[in-house]
Amino acid sequence: MLRNTSLVMPCGAFAVAVLCSFCVPHNCPGQDAHDLVKQARDKNRLAIDALHSISCRYQATKTYSYGRVESTPLTNYYRSGQTVRQVQTDGRMVREMLIRDGVLTTKSTTSRNGKNVTTASLSNYTMTRFNLTDLSEYCMFTFCGSKGDKSIEAGFDEWLNINSHKVASAERVTVAGRPHVKICIEFEHALRRTYWFDVNRNHLISKTLSEFFSSVDNEHQQITSEIQKFVSADGGLHFPQSIKITHANNSGKVHSSADVTIDNVRINQLIASNDLTIKFTPGTQIHNEITNKLCIVSSDGKIVETNEVIPQPGPPISAAAGPQKSAVYEKTVEREPLVNRILPYLSLVLLLGAGVVFFYRRRMQRKLEQE
Repeated sequence: MLRNTSLVMPCGAFAVAVLCSFCVPHNCPGQDAHDLVKQARDKNRLAIDALHSISCRYQATKTYSYGRVESTPLTNYYRSGQTVRQVQTDGRMVREMLIRDGVLTTKSTTSRNGKNVTTASLSNYTMTRFNLTDLSEYCMFTFCGSKGDKSIEAGFDEWLNINSHKVASAERVTVAGRPHVKICIEFEHALRRTYWFDVNRNHLISKTLSEFFSSVDNEHQQITSEIQKFVSADGGLHFPQSIKITHANNSGKVHSSADVTIDNVRINQLIASNDLTIKFTPGTQIHNEITNKLCIVSSDGKIVETNEVIPQPGPPISAAAGPQKSAVYEKTVEREPLVNRILPYLSLVLLLGAGVVFFYRRRMQRKLEQE
């Protein structure tokens, strides 16, 4: 199923929530609202659990307000039950990761001088170790946040179970002619999130609005994620195909936007065992971060642990998986280049200076005429 196996985007703690105009009076929804939340929660979980296996290809492109554009490498994605594998090709580098039975295996292969150089590692899988946004978060099957001092990622129903929260409002609405259930939840760390559940798409979440206060930028901000197109599968199942993510401040100024495209979607079809396995060349050295020992791949492809202790940590998981800039959507806003930020002030200074020179020269000319 799609529980607790997602790759994590780094999440920060938020300070103050933004008050929403759709909040019900006194934040005291009645029993009908709580029943509506329970119904949407349970049907959403059933819809996600019905996706037993997924294979697809996706890519995300992020555009900043000052013009910079960056994209994740094209990613092949495979999930069957609790096993997940991703393969990214980025120029001369191929990155692979595999989550199986609670163990995260990573492999990074780079072509150098006509030879392939491979780095690999094994570690206990935790949600804070892999700094890439997983497809399930893009699709709003899971959401990132914090519990205490830990960053975690969980589905809507799991968040309600593990996190302190308050139902601010719950109502039935119509969006683009389609019936939805709209629910506003206030979580701890002053995060306020509104969810739109698409009733005719098995209560999958089609849109979220997250509101919070950014202590870094000292302003109220909001992140909107919206699925713009779904693809249908046999059995009345649905899966996102196009997603738009917008990061703006409370006054509407857009800091950045991201477009996620998904294709080659196959739902609940058999996934070949090769697509759920990372293959290593015999003799490849693998750093086992669980035991802190060196492993060698044997001639029959098995990973054999040696007695050699590795005193220094191996390559960081995020480095093996790819640079953090590949995580197209972050919770904080990347600041504009310095020249872009000071240019308006510099222009103002020059304008004032030109004005002073103009009036000075005019005054001197009148003085000369009088003489």
